[in-house]
Amino acid sequence: MDEAQHVADRVCILRLGNIVALGTPEKLGEELDHSTVIGFRLPAGITPDEVQAGAGLTISTVGTQATAMTSTPQQDLYRLTGWAEQRGLTLEDITVQRPSLEDVFLELTANPQEQSA
Repeated sequence: MDEAQHVADRVCILRLGNIVALGTPEKLGEELDHSTVIGFRLPAGITPDEVQAGAGLTISTVGTQATAMTSTPQQDLYRLTGWAEQRGLTLEDITVQRPSLEDVFLELTANPQEQSA
């Protein structure tokens, strides 16, 4: 899947012999309305509520690792980093991850009995 995502011009996903998706790897994720994940480590002494209030993002945390789901990653990343800059904070381990072709494939081919009913 990783190789197909990086080298394929177009991808066709089949479920039970039927085409369920066709297009570029990038477009397949967009059509399914998958969110991009922004991840970072919470700065010491900062709570998820402070980030949510300041940057306007809904934050989930596991330990000190924070994530935000977004359909507008550029705008939300700008707000997040702007909020951190204004407070003199450094956001360690910041990542922006779009859904992979494997994520799309797994969603489209999961539980075919339920989806074809």
